[in-house]
Amino acid sequence: MLAAVRLIIIFCTINITTVISAIICIVIPFSAAKTYFIASFFSRLTAKLIGLKIEVRGLENITSANPAIIISNHQSYLDVITCTHIVPKNTVSVGKKSILFIPIYGLLYWLAGNILIDRKNTKSAIKTMNHIATIINKKHLSVWIMAEGTRNQAINLLPFKKGPFLTAMAAGVPIIPVAISNYQGTINFNRYKMGKVIVEALPPINTSYLQKSDVKELSINTKNLIENKVKLLTNELL
Repeated sequence: MLAAVRLIIIFCTINITTVISAIICIVIPFSAAKTYFIASFFSRLTAKLIGLKIEVRGLENITSANPAIIISNHQSYLDVITCTHIVPKNTVSVGKKSILFIPIYGLLYWLAGNILIDRKNTKSAIKTMNHIATIINKKHLSVWIMAEGTRNQAINLLPFKKGPFLTAMAAGVPIIPVAISNYQGTINFNRYKMGKVIVEALPPINTSYLQKSDVKELSINTKNLIENKVKLLTNELL
Protein backbone atom coordinates (compact mmCIF):
# COMPACT_ATOMS: atom_id res chain seq x y z
CA MET A 1 0.00 0.00 0.00
CA LEU A 2 2.75 2.44 0.98
CA ALA A 3 4.62 1.62 -2.22
CA ALA A 4 1.56 2.51 -4.31
CA VAL A 5 1.11 5.81 -2.44
CA ARG A 6 4.76 6.71 -2.95
CA LEU A 7 4.57 5.90 -6.67
CA ILE A 8 1.51 8.14 -6.98
CA ILE A 9 3.40 10.94 -5.20
CA ILE A 10 6.34 10.56 -7.58
CA PHE A 11 3.96 10.60 -10.54
CA CYS A 12 2.33 13.80 -9.22
CA THR A 13 5.63 15.59 -8.59
CA ILE A 14 6.77 14.62 -12.09
CA ASN A 15 3.64 16.23 -13.52
CA ILE A 16 4.04 19.35 -11.39
CA THR A 17 7.70 19.67 -12.38
CA THR A 18 6.80 19.02 -16.02
CA VAL A 19 4.32 21.90 -16.08
CA ILE A 20 6.82 24.27 -14.43
CA SER A 21 9.61 23.05 -16.72
CA ALA A 22 7.48 23.45 -19.83
CA ILE A 23 6.84 27.10 -19.04
CA ILE A 24 10.50 27.79 -18.25
CA CYS A 25 11.81 25.85 -21.28
CA ILE A 26 9.49 27.65 -23.68
CA VAL A 27 10.52 31.05 -22.32
CA ILE A 28 14.23 30.18 -21.98
CA PRO A 29 15.09 27.11 -24.10
CA PHE A 30 18.49 25.36 -24.04
CA SER A 31 19.70 27.11 -20.88
CA ALA A 32 21.81 25.01 -18.51
CA ALA A 33 21.22 27.44 -15.66
CA LYS A 34 17.57 26.43 -15.33
CA THR A 35 18.39 22.71 -15.44
CA TYR A 36 19.95 22.94 -11.98
CA PHE A 37 16.93 24.65 -10.45
CA ILE A 38 14.42 22.28 -12.09
CA ALA A 39 16.37 19.19 -11.00
CA SER A 40 16.92 20.52 -7.50
CA PHE A 41 13.25 21.43 -7.07
CA PHE A 42 12.03 18.04 -8.27
CA SER A 43 14.48 15.89 -6.30
CA ARG A 44 14.11 17.70 -3.00
CA LEU A 45 10.32 17.93 -3.18
CA THR A 46 9.93 14.28 -4.14
CA ALA A 47 12.40 12.95 -1.56
CA LYS A 48 10.68 14.90 1.20
CA LEU A 49 7.19 13.75 0.22
CA ILE A 50 8.05 10.06 -0.04
CA GLY A 51 10.23 10.08 3.09
CA LEU A 52 13.53 9.20 1.42
CA LYS A 53 16.61 10.47 3.28
CA ILE A 54 19.49 11.51 1.04
CA GLU A 55 22.86 12.38 2.55
CA VAL A 56 25.30 14.33 0.39
CA ARG A 57 29.05 14.06 0.94
CA GLY A 58 32.04 15.60 -0.82
CA LEU A 59 30.09 18.60 -2.09
CA GLU A 60 33.32 20.61 -2.11
CA ASN A 61 34.80 18.16 -4.65
CA ILE A 62 32.02 18.65 -7.16
CA THR A 63 31.79 22.44 -6.81
CA SER A 64 35.54 23.16 -6.82
CA ALA A 65 36.16 21.77 -10.32
CA ASN A 66 33.99 23.47 -12.93
CA PRO A 67 33.72 22.63 -15.77
CA ALA A 68 34.24 18.89 -15.45
CA ILE A 69 32.98 15.51 -16.59
CA ILE A 70 30.98 13.99 -13.73
CA ILE A 71 30.72 10.20 -13.78
CA SER A 72 28.49 8.08 -11.54
CA ASN A 73 26.98 4.62 -11.21
CA HIS A 74 23.49 4.18 -12.65
CA GLN A 75 20.96 1.96 -10.86
CA SER A 76 17.40 2.94 -11.77
CA TYR A 77 15.05 5.82 -12.50
CA LEU A 78 15.38 6.64 -8.79
CA ASP A 79 18.76 8.18 -9.70
CA VAL A 80 16.81 11.20 -10.95
CA ILE A 81 15.85 11.86 -7.33
CA THR A 82 19.12 10.92 -5.64
CA CYS A 83 21.97 12.18 -7.82
CA THR A 84 20.31 15.54 -8.48
CA HIS A 85 20.80 16.36 -4.79
CA ILE A 86 24.48 16.91 -5.54
CA VAL A 87 24.40 18.17 -9.12
CA PRO A 88 26.23 21.54 -9.34
CA LYS A 89 25.07 24.61 -11.20
CA ASN A 90 25.79 24.93 -14.94
CA THR A 91 25.59 21.18 -15.44
CA VAL A 92 23.78 19.19 -18.11
CA SER A 93 23.52 15.44 -18.55
CA VAL A 94 23.98 13.01 -21.43
CA GLY A 95 21.12 10.64 -22.19
CA LYS A 96 20.12 8.12 -24.83
CA LYS A 97 18.56 9.57 -27.97
CA SER A 98 15.50 7.39 -27.34
CA ILE A 99 14.60 9.66 -24.39
CA LEU A 100 13.36 12.15 -26.95
CA PHE A 101 10.49 9.78 -27.79
CA ILE A 102 9.14 9.74 -24.23
CA PRO A 103 6.00 11.94 -24.40
CA ILE A 104 6.52 15.45 -23.00
CA TYR A 105 9.49 14.47 -20.78
CA GLY A 106 11.76 13.73 -23.75
CA LEU A 107 11.10 17.12 -25.33
CA LEU A 108 11.63 18.90 -22.01
CA TYR A 109 14.85 16.98 -21.40
CA TRP A 110 16.17 18.26 -24.72
CA LEU A 111 14.87 21.82 -24.27
CA ALA A 112 16.50 21.94 -20.83
CA GLY A 113 19.87 21.84 -22.58
CA ASN A 114 20.72 18.19 -21.96
CA ILE A 115 22.59 16.26 -24.64
CA LEU A 116 21.21 13.25 -26.52
CA ILE A 117 23.47 10.54 -27.89
CA ASP A 118 22.81 7.57 -30.18
CA ARG A 119 24.78 4.78 -28.46
CA LYS A 120 23.84 2.25 -31.16
CA ASN A 121 25.61 4.32 -33.80
CA THR A 122 29.32 4.33 -32.92
CA LYS A 123 30.27 7.04 -35.43
CA SER A 124 27.42 9.27 -34.28
CA ALA A 125 28.31 8.69 -30.62
CA ILE A 126 31.97 9.62 -31.19
CA LYS A 127 30.91 12.73 -33.10
CA THR A 128 28.58 13.73 -30.25
CA MET A 129 31.32 13.20 -27.64
CA ASN A 130 33.65 15.45 -29.63
CA HIS A 131 30.85 18.00 -29.83
CA ILE A 132 30.41 17.77 -26.04
CA ALA A 133 34.08 18.66 -25.55
CA THR A 134 33.51 21.81 -27.61
CA ILE A 135 30.36 22.70 -25.65
CA ILE A 136 32.19 22.27 -22.33
CA ASN A 137 34.82 24.85 -23.25
CA LYS A 138 32.56 27.20 -25.17
CA LYS A 139 29.77 27.40 -22.56
CA HIS A 140 31.85 26.52 -19.49
CA LEU A 141 29.54 23.64 -18.61
CA SER A 142 29.99 20.48 -16.58
CA VAL A 143 28.50 17.30 -18.05
CA TRP A 144 27.08 14.39 -16.01
CA ILE A 145 27.46 10.98 -17.68
CA MET A 146 26.38 7.52 -16.52
CA ALA A 147 29.46 5.70 -17.81
CA GLU A 148 27.97 2.20 -17.49
CA GLY A 149 25.68 3.11 -20.38
CA THR A 150 22.64 1.34 -18.93
CA ARG A 151 20.89 0.75 -15.61
CA ASN A 152 22.57 -1.75 -13.32
CA GLN A 153 21.19 -2.66 -9.89
CA ALA A 154 24.10 -4.93 -8.94
CA ILE A 155 26.68 -3.62 -6.49
CA ASN A 156 29.42 -4.59 -8.97
CA LEU A 157 29.47 -2.00 -11.75
CA LEU A 158 29.46 -2.75 -15.46
CA PRO A 159 32.55 -1.82 -17.49
CA PHE A 160 32.67 1.93 -18.17
CA LYS A 161 32.39 3.30 -21.69
CA LYS A 162 35.52 5.06 -22.93
CA GLY A 163 33.65 8.02 -24.44
CA PRO A 164 33.36 10.13 -21.26
CA PHE A 165 37.08 9.82 -20.59
CA LEU A 166 38.07 10.72 -24.15
CA THR A 167 35.75 13.72 -23.90
CA ALA A 168 37.34 14.87 -20.63
CA MET A 169 40.81 14.62 -22.15
CA ALA A 170 39.75 16.41 -25.34
CA ALA A 171 38.18 19.22 -23.32
CA GLY A 172 41.11 19.35 -20.88
CA VAL A 173 38.82 19.09 -17.84
CA PRO A 174 38.95 16.84 -14.76
CA ILE A 175 36.74 13.85 -14.04
CA ILE A 176 34.69 13.88 -10.85
CA PRO A 177 33.64 10.38 -9.71
CA VAL A 178 30.30 10.21 -7.85
CA ALA A 179 29.22 7.13 -5.90
CA ILE A 180 25.56 6.43 -5.07
CA SER A 181 24.97 3.78 -2.40
CA ASN A 182 23.17 0.67 -3.62
CA TYR A 183 19.37 0.77 -3.27
CA GLN A 184 19.04 -3.00 -2.75
CA GLY A 185 18.42 -3.74 0.91
CA THR A 186 18.81 -0.12 2.01
CA ILE A 187 15.50 1.36 0.87
CA ASN A 188 12.01 -0.12 0.83
CA PHE A 189 8.98 1.54 -0.75
CA ASN A 190 6.66 -0.47 1.51
CA ARG A 191 8.37 0.47 4.77
CA TYR A 192 7.19 3.45 6.83
CA LYS A 193 10.75 4.72 7.09
CA MET A 194 11.70 4.24 3.46
CA GLY A 195 15.44 4.31 4.08
CA LYS A 196 18.49 6.34 3.24
CA VAL A 197 20.80 6.88 0.28
CA ILE A 198 24.30 8.36 0.44
CA VAL A 199 25.64 10.27 -2.55
CA GLU A 200 29.34 11.11 -2.38
CA ALA A 201 31.50 13.10 -4.80
CA LEU A 202 35.14 11.99 -4.77
CA PRO A 203 38.19 14.21 -5.44
CA PRO A 204 38.61 15.32 -9.09
CA ILE A 205 40.92 13.30 -11.35
CA ASN A 206 43.25 15.42 -13.46
CA THR A 207 43.28 14.42 -17.15
CA SER A 208 45.43 17.22 -18.59
CA TYR A 209 48.61 15.13 -18.65
CA LEU A 210 47.03 11.97 -20.10
CA GLN A 211 47.20 10.55 -23.62
CA LYS A 212 44.64 8.50 -25.58
CA SER A 213 46.65 5.40 -24.72
CA ASP A 214 45.79 6.00 -21.06
CA VAL A 215 42.01 5.84 -21.60
CA LYS A 216 41.53 2.15 -20.85
CA GLU A 217 43.49 2.32 -17.60
CA LEU A 218 41.72 5.55 -16.61
CA SER A 219 38.26 4.07 -17.19
CA ILE A 220 39.10 0.91 -15.21
CA ASN A 221 40.63 2.86 -12.32
CA THR A 222 37.65 5.23 -12.16
CA LYS A 223 35.19 2.33 -12.24
CA ASN A 224 37.05 0.58 -9.40
CA LEU A 225 37.18 3.80 -7.42
CA ILE A 226 33.41 4.34 -7.67
CA GLU A 227 32.60 0.65 -7.19
CA ASN A 228 34.67 0.41 -3.99
CA LYS A 229 33.07 3.57 -2.60
CA VAL A 230 29.57 2.27 -3.46
CA LYS A 231 30.32 -0.89 -1.48
CA LEU A 232 31.62 1.08 1.51
CA LEU A 233 28.60 3.39 1.54
CA THR A 234 26.17 0.49 1.16
CA ASN A 235 27.82 -1.51 3.95
CA GLU A 236 27.60 1.56 6.17
CA LEU A 237 23.84 1.73 5.62
CA LEU A 238 23.34 -1.99 6.10
